[in-house]
Amino acid sequence: MGNIFITGVSGGLGKAMAEYFIRAGGAVFGVSRSAPKDLLQFENFSFRSLDLGNHESIPPCLDALFTDNQFDLFMLNAGTIGQYGDLADISLQEAKHVEDVNVWSNKVILDYCLQKKMSVRQVVAISSGASVSDARGWSAYGVSKAALNMLIRMYAAEIPETHFCSLAPGIVDTSMQEYLYSLGKDDKYQTLGVLQSAKESGKMPSAEAAAENIINALPKIRETIKSGGYADIRKL
Repeated sequence: MGNIFITGVSGGLGKAMAEYFIRAGGAVFGVSRSAPKDLLQFENFSFRSLDLGNHESIPPCLDALFTDNQFDLFMLNAGTIGQYGDLADISLQEAKHVEDVNVWSNKVILDYCLQKKMSVRQVVAISSGASVSDARGWSAYGVSKAALNMLIRMYAAEIPETHFCSLAPGIVDTSMQEYLYSLGKDDKYQTLGVLQSAKESGKMPSAEAAAENIINALPKIRETIKSGGYADIRKL
């Protein structure tokens, strides 16, 4: 197992994937705003603090983080949900911030790879079922994930030697789900009720279980999904 880069390693799915690869012997390079302190003990884990909403800080951070230019996997996992609710009730400033983190930070990262002539075998961008749904409530988050899907399609056409995929991980018990659960029930938002019921029933997979499922599916994604395509882990 070679070099792996993961964004958003401070918690949830990103941290779970980082820990899985670390324990499997991979050289894991991670970024997030706060440090996953229990992972810093591992010699094969390299970390730098990074706010992906601050695009100018990304290239110098990667300069300091990367010690090689050959990677087996880039897992573009970091994201923010922003405010759940009607799009009309969300400020333009909030919507722009969500897109800055969920979409344009990934452009900066991929452009960095091109400029540095890095070799990356596979890029997986964590998308969402919200990217292909018009369910009320996803608002800026849904828009940003739909844009992320298209961003990945375009880079797949521009970088044919790398396999790209936008991957929806399904529902995962993370801080995002804690936020959605805290909103309470609202008949306007049917998806909210579905997610809350899944959490209450114990049918929401842990971040660790979801991470293992995604990692085990990586070879199948390369083999069966056309580069640049969107896939839902629940349908693979």
